[in-house]
Amino acid sequence: MRKSFSVRKRPYLSFARELKNLRGPARQPQNGLSSPGPVVTATEKLEETDVAEALDLSEKLYMDMSKTLGSLMNIKDMSGHVSMKHLSPKERERVNQLRQRDLDLVFDKITLLKNQLERKEELLRGYEKDIEQLRQSKVSVQMYQSQVAKLEDDIYKEAEEKALLKEALERTEQRLHHEKRVNRAIRQQKVVAKHRADQLISLRHAAASH
Repeated sequence: MRKSFSVRKRPYLSFARELKNLRGPARQPQNGLSSPGPVVTATEKLEETDVAEALDLSEKLYMDMSKTLGSLMNIKDMSGHVSMKHLSPKERERVNQLRQRDLDLVFDKITLLKNQLERKEELLRGYEKDIEQLRQSKVSVQMYQSQVAKLEDDIYKEAEEKALLKEALERTEQRLHHEKRVNRAIRQQKVVAKHRADQLISLRHAAASH
């Protein structure tokens, strides 16, 4: 259901006529003679002029405001841009209806713009949420990359330590093999020396017996 601005549809009556009705019957002269018409003082004429100027100013302000709103909101079919200053009551009523229609158009346009703004704000909130998720994902990726880099460093260090340990183990094995060969050679030399010593003792005993 469409809402509309509450505008009182009342013809623009002549303020001069209203003032005349409020003043009542014409004043009687002090000499008792009847006057040919109502006596209008300079003050009353000034008041009527002020009222007319106020009405003109009000009309001008409405026209300017209506044109400005129509231009800002891109409403091209506003038809109430007609001054009521010199119109009859019937024509004023028709223009008043046109102005009511213009106000409805402005309200509809405002409602449309408001709905569009709400949709754009909703989209913006969605974009901000997506950006935040991407930012968090980026942080997660950076953390993952950091962990991978640390793991690669650990693997490299482990491989380097393993290589050094393997090299030290190989040197130790080579040293053990060398010591074993040396010990074996020493033992063999001792056996040979003992065998020779035994032979020499046997020869000496044999020579002594002859």
